[in-house]
Amino acid sequence: LGELRELILSNNKFEGGIPDSVVNLANLNVLNLGNNELRGELPEGITALDKLQILDLSVNFLGGNLPANFGEMTSLVQVRLNTNAVTNGPFFGFTGQIPASVGFLDNLVRFDVFENLLTGTLPSEFGFLDDLAVLDVAFNPDLGGTIPTEFENLATLKELYIGGTNIGGVVPDGLCEIDLYLEVECGEGAPDLTCACCTCNE
Repeated sequence: LGELRELILSNNKFEGGIPDSVVNLANLNVLNLGNNELRGELPEGITALDKLQILDLSVNFLGGNLPANFGEMTSLVQVRLNTNAVTNGPFFGFTGQIPASVGFLDNLVRFDVFENLLTGTLPSEFGFLDDLAVLDVAFNPDLGGTIPTEFENLATLKELYIGGTNIGGVVPDGLCEIDLYLEVECGEGAPDLTCACCTCNE
């Protein structure tokens, strides 16, 4: 299987963990295990898959911290790790901070981590992502801080979702000058956010 390019096993009811042996698929371009019932953490050494372009582990019961060296998967274009936390259910979902090294994934177009248990703040290094079009960190209740001013450099950004987080402060003016859909939390209990171009999450 050393020459395998795509491993697509989405939309099944596979249980258990992601096999550690997946890190041996050195030529893998696509790993899609989305919409299963997988549990546990990411295999140690997954960041060695430096030819991986699409990583989709969404809609599972995975958890643990994202590797600090996530940015070593330098070919990544799409990352979908969303919907691993179950509302009012068992304790699942990716935890810890979003690795700053993600900001050095030069080819990254989409980064979805909504509906998890991430903490900390948005890394300022995301401002280096010249091709980023979609960033969705919504519904990580303990993700806070502000939107870094470096996000004004994201000229290709089309969609930014921060509703259901604790991100507040002032949205950088430059984000309101590009063609951006920016969805935030509004109403009672929402973080104090000043924004001239935001859409309320409903």
